[in-house]
Amino acid sequence: MSLHDGRSYLKVVENANATTCGIDLATDIAVQAGETYVLKVKGYGATPTMVIPLLKAAVTQGGQTTDLTGNLVAIPVTADGDSWSEQAFRIPDNLQEASLTVGVYNHRYRNYSTYFLH
Repeated sequence: MSLHDGRSYLKVVENANATTCGIDLATDIAVQAGETYVLKVKGYGATPTMVIPLLKAAVTQGGQTTDLTGNLVAIPVTADGDSWSEQAFRIPDNLQEASLTVGVYNHRYRNYSTYFLH
């Protein structure tokens, strides 16, 4: 846990050997085709300059991964902007017995991005 401005956060730092830009918050979540889910994250990202942390949800079936969020929803980049970010997404009808991974990602840097989450 980390304390900033009197608020407690879980400080998450990317691994130096990361192969993707960001962190997974939950993996292998069983989902139903055709259902709509909402990803909500409260906190902010302290990533390198000019990088915007984004919510991301991806579904995997048979080794194929499909991005469901399209990098559309950003999370705040300063403690002053700390707030809820959320995005709804639908599991495609053709994805039976799929698993979901959700997280916070950025589009530029692979190593050492930091996220402060509640």
